[in-house]
Amino acid sequence: MARIIAEHGATQSNLSMFTEADKAEILRKVAQIYMRQNKTADLINLVRQHNLTEFNDVLKDYAKQCADLGDFERAAKIYEELGETLMAEFIRKNAN
Repeated sequence: MARIIAEHGATQSNLSMFTEADKAEILRKVAQIYMRQNKTADLINLVRQHNLTEFNDVLKDYAKQCADLGDFERAAKIYEELGETLMAEFIRKNAN
């Protein structure tokens, strides 16, 4: 189910037929798929649209992984989306 939702976009999927627990599990799996596929924008939109504040830690971990791998711009964008502008600025200044 999560793979299908990830392919068609979480914004296009109606999850109202699922319980809150099932929805959370499906969305968690979709988030993991987006991370594996480096679909940062989709991941951020998923977190925003579904008000999934519990995924903020996942996004922070993902930003850290991006920075560790040298993808500083992606890491900075994620930190900006999380409202951590100082961290985003730090990464951009020190990326070179």
